[in-house]
Amino acid sequence: MRNWRLLVAAAALAGGGCILASGQILVSFGLENPLTVTNVTPVNRESIDLGTNSDYVEHKDNLESLADVALLGQITNNSASPVNVEVYFSATPTSFPTPDEVRAGAKKLWGPFPLAANETKIIRWDESAALIDDAARDALTAEVKADGVFTLYIIGTTGTFSFTVDNPVLVLVLDARV
Repeated sequence: MRNWRLLVAAAALAGGGCILASGQILVSFGLENPLTVTNVTPVNRESIDLGTNSDYVEHKDNLESLADVALLGQITNNSASPVNVEVYFSATPTSFPTPDEVRAGAKKLWGPFPLAANETKIIRWDESAALIDDAARDALTAEVKADGVFTLYIIGTTGTFSFTVDNPVLVLVLDARV
């Protein structure tokens, strides 16, 4: 094994180049648990500071892109009406009190995630990642590469609703040079 490392190092020096290695860093951020949104309190606001995650801090200067993002957990529609769940984000600290203000002032990141009346679903990785809006992913990538501080909003999209997310986690897969 030692000879292999010497051979790689010698080839790099002889070629005048350098060897770049890249990898992916998984950053997870636990949200309020349980997270509950109702038509009485129609907006759940979560302040995210990735600077509190040691993996993010360690690799922040080497970040290249956001490879994937997902919202995971178990979600229950507590009402007799169907509901669509959506997630928005704002690149700056904000405090929008209503869904209309969220839609006007933030970017839609995720959704809609449909739930039938009284339905419970586990939000799995593939299903969640497929709900990410590509334009919002690009904007979130810029924010993650900047200071990693943003506001996440979880809202329902029907008139009368109540849903709960148990063990919600925002997961970011970051591409970085390591």
